[in-house]
Amino acid sequence: MKTPYAAAGFFLLTLGCASADRSEVERDRPVHDRQTAARRCVPLETKAWFSCWVSASNAPLTHCVAYAEDDPVCGLKARGGAYLSRGAPSGHAGTTERSGGWMLIPVFSDEEGRVGMAATRMDGTRYLSHHDQSPPPTDAPLPPQWPRWPAGLEFGPEQTKP
Repeated sequence: MKTPYAAAGFFLLTLGCASADRSEVERDRPVHDRQTAARRCVPLETKAWFSCWVSASNAPLTHCVAYAEDDPVCGLKARGGAYLSRGAPSGHAGTTERSGGWMLIPVFSDEEGRVGMAATRMDGTRYLSHHDQSPPPTDAPLPPQWPRWPAGLEFGPEQTKP
């Protein structure tokens, strides 16, 4: 009769030690590692912003510069930059004049890890309307107009380009 009790006691003691070891490991980790990705990198909500030249509807966004990101831990600036570099269409970024224009473009990720531009369906659900696995745009982009920002906000030799 003592053997089952001894085995149960040994099991509980082992379980208690394992739990103590796990909490010590958790306590030694940096705070940003302990916070869950689900809270910090919310699919289709957490975003990175890029300033891009938007031209024809099926032309790629060009001259993109990383502007801001909600949480650097999510890595959306790097992943979004790679997505924009492979070719993201201007038509999904919003309406622009026929001659093109500069816009701030938000880039999101979804539950599947894809990166792209979000849209909202009629029922209110969000999805990526174009992402890094979609075909790239095929039209030629229009040349950008400088300056990118109103006078006094952006500086550099490109501001004097026609």
